Amino acid sequence: MRVLMLILCLGLLPVLTTGTEDAPVLTVWEANNGQWEFTGGVPGPIELVVEVDVALEFSWLADASGYGGIITGYRYGWDVADPDDPDDPGWATDFQPDLLSAPPQSFSEGLHSLHILAQDSEEGMSRAWFLLDVQPNVPAVTTSWGSVKAVFRN
Repeated sequence: MRVLMLILCLGLLPVLTTGTEDAPVLTVWEANNGQWEFTGGVPGPIELVVEVDVALEFSWLADASGYGGIITGYRYGWDVADPDDPDDPGWATDFQPDLLSAPPQSFSEGLHSLHILAQDSEEGMSRAWFLLDVQPNVPAVTTSWGSVKAVFRN
């Protein structure tokens, strides 16, 4: 998974696919972390490390015109336990045709997830899955000449 993340960060693999031809291309943006494209399902989550209390701003748009489909709706959910269960309490909404973003969301420490679904008129579906490792802010380390000299004296 780390190799895949490195490839994604370097921009060498712009689209994640599962071989599904009749599924929308779902493009997801996050204001501070970049852009991803998904077609069909995903082999695993996109892992992001984010700081505590930093607002995440995810937005998305899907396109099914490549095979004559029309996007009929989107839904998303934070910390969805079973993304295959349409009644999972983690889903924030039902499918809505004009749902193109989630309200800004921040978390305290821990692991959290985000699932985004795009559905088309041909019953094709694409899913984005993010795993967020929320870590505390790391203060900048300040080094003084006194502390450097103390290290060499010992």
